[in-house]
Amino acid sequence: MALLTANLVKFVDEVRAVHATPILVTSLSRRRFSNSTGKITENLADVTAAAKAAASQSGAKIIDLNAASTAYLNAIGPDKSATYNLNPTDFTHLNSQGSVVFGNMVAGLIDEAVPEVKKYVVPIRDIAKAIKKGEYYFPKECSGPFCG
Repeated sequence: MALLTANLVKFVDEVRAVHATPILVTSLSRRRFSNSTGKITENLADVTAAAKAAASQSGAKIIDLNAASTAYLNAIGPDKSATYNLNPTDFTHLNSQGSVVFGNMVAGLIDEAVPEVKKYVVPIRDIAKAIKKGEYYFPKECSGPFCG
């Protein structure tokens, strides 16, 4: 974990060197659920902790996508969560609809945590509302950056 934290701190320094705003993002939760609890199996604690430590050490902004995605996935459950899988057995990578939903989640988290870039990041209102309410949202198939 120390190496990952150090690499992220170096990244923050490099971003600041070009006068940009570094924003660290914790990992998107995998969509694997425990059979015993029916909740997300949280198996990314080490990389999430590394990102948070790097933000603390460097003073960079951070958004906790891991916590937000875990809460959303727990709210919609395993069957609906699986509809975002790239393929039926891939619980890590997203299909295009999952990318739209979780991309909007990132946009909303950035708007909250980094107001100085809010004018550049605009979540899609319907998706943002569904996420906030913990309601399942599955966008129509699309190819543009503003699908939904």
